[in-house]
Amino acid sequence: MSQHDIEEVCSDVFLALWDNIGKTDASRLKAYLGSIARNKAKNKLREMGAEVHIDDCIILTSDDDLESEFLNRELADLVRQFILSMEQPDREIFLRHYYYCQSVSAIADDMQIKVSTIKTRLRRGREKLRLKLIQGGKDYGIENLKPNGLYI
Repeated sequence: MSQHDIEEVCSDVFLALWDNIGKTDASRLKAYLGSIARNKAKNKLREMGAEVHIDDCIILTSDDDLESEFLNRELADLVRQFILSMEQPDREIFLRHYYYCQSVSAIADDMQIKVSTIKTRLRRGREKLRLKLIQGGKDYGIENLKPNGLYI
C-alpha cells in the first residue's frame, strides 16, 4: 500500500471505533481495535486487487485469556479445514463470497452459474459449517453462528 492508502485505512479504523464506541467493552478495547484494523486493512488490499492468503487472516488479538486463545485457534483450524475439504465449486463460491467479499451476482457472472444456485450453495455451506462446529462439542460461541448468516 502507498502511504496515502495506509493513512486512509488508519482513519477508517478510528472512525469505525468512534462510531461503535458504545458497543465496546473497555477491557477488550485492544482486541476490538485490532480486529477493526485487520479487517479494514484486508478490505483495502482486496480493493486494490492484492491477494491475501487465508492463513494471514487468522490473527488472535486477545492475549489476556489462554483458554480463549486456544479455543480461537482451534476454531480457526476447524474453519480452515472445513473450507479446504469442500468440493469445487462450493469452495470457490464460499471463498469468493466470505473471504474476497464478492457479491453473489458477481460470482454468478464470473462462474456462469445462476444467482439462486450460488445462494443455495452458500446457505448449504453455512449450515454444514454450523453443524460441524456443533459436533465438535466445545463452546466456540456458535450461538452467534446462525443458519442464515455466517458470523466467524
